[in-house]
Amino acid sequence: MAAPLPADDDERVAFPSARIRAEKRHDLLHGALTTTLLALTAVAHFFGGFSGVVAWLGAVVAPALALLAWQRARTPSGGARLEASREGLFSCDKLVVRRADMVRAVVVPEGARALVSVQRRQGFYVVIEAPDEPTAHAIVAALGLSAEQRRAAFLVDSPLATRLPVRALLATLGVSLAAAAVGLFLGQAWTALLLAPWYLFFLVYSRPAELKIGTDGVLLSWLGKKTLIQYSEIVKIIRDASGLCFSMTDGRTVRVGAAWTASLRSRSQPELRSPGAYLDALLDRIRLAKEAAGTADITVLDRGGKPLSDWLLELRALTLRDPKGFRHAPVVPEALWKTVENGQAPPGARAAAAVALQPSLDDAGRARLRVAAATVVAPKLRVALTAAAERDEEALSQALADMESQGPAEAKLRRRT
Repeated sequence: MAAPLPADDDERVAFPSARIRAEKRHDLLHGALTTTLLALTAVAHFFGGFSGVVAWLGAVVAPALALLAWQRARTPSGGARLEASREGLFSCDKLVVRRADMVRAVVVPEGARALVSVQRRQGFYVVIEAPDEPTAHAIVAALGLSAEQRRAAFLVDSPLATRLPVRALLATLGVSLAAAAVGLFLGQAWTALLLAPWYLFFLVYSRPAELKIGTDGVLLSWLGKKTLIQYSEIVKIIRDASGLCFSMTDGRTVRVGAAWTASLRSRSQPELRSPGAYLDALLDRIRLAKEAAGTADITVLDRGGKPLSDWLLELRALTLRDPKGFRHAPVVPEALWKTVENGQAPPGARAAAAVALQPSLDDAGRARLRVAAATVVAPKLRVALTAAAERDEEALSQALADMESQGPAEAKLRRRT
């Protein structure tokens, strides 16, 4: 049975049957490295005497051991009596991982049990063992990292790596090396420069793209280019051995690969090191984010050609109208919340609903609106929701104007691509 969610952001939820997984491979690796450093210290003493040992200890051993100590301090292992809240993860009543240090959390099935893999900043991670999937999802929600509470970012293959298999990359390297070797054999040293284009190509090839998953859709970013895919545009998602293929309503297909990126996950999230596990985590997060959307009623939010200032005044009056009949009845705030939190509603309607909610927002309402903004991947909509929560009129007006002006441009871009 999953634990209940906290009623307050600071309230801790206890998970007595969960524990932080002990990372024995870290202990073995750190022990082996420490032993090697001490052995090399003896070698330094044999060849360099006392001064050699002092130089070796100061230049190599001390920084290496300090780095290991810093890493071990930031990687809790084997913790029990777990509690989770928006402040972070607690073990034995001690805060072991701050919430601000967490990037995302995914649930990975492991037989009858489940793992919560929490990706942290600077490549660190922590893995929580839960007795079942409902408990694992409850831990994620208690941390404020569920699909309803926050968008999640994953690294995926670059478009080049998605289209060009690794064997083709290695084949081009072989050709470049052979050409350089023949040139050097013939006395043409400049041919070694033939490796430079390949190296630059490799840097671009290996640079991962970022896939942000929100309740409104997914945003694929690579080298400054962004592709927003709204859930309303997706017909189906096909998963194969190396990627996901999004089939769109306009006939387009967008492919996201993970074969290259997943091979690098063993350092930061070992339970996601295979392409299959990594793709399953992506697909599950997309499913949860899509299910987090509700239904929307947007008929009263249409601008209808009104000046922006008049429209904003009319939106803020929606919850204040005197009941002079059905057509003039006040809008119930919860209906507006359904629109704000509906990932499949038009972005403009979601922003308009946030404006309409402003007169009725208290501290809890503003916090709820910030949570809604945190789940969004569309940049302008995120700015609009945040500005509505912060009562930043200038940023709100600018975001609404930008959303309206960019709508036709985005539609034209989709048709071209």
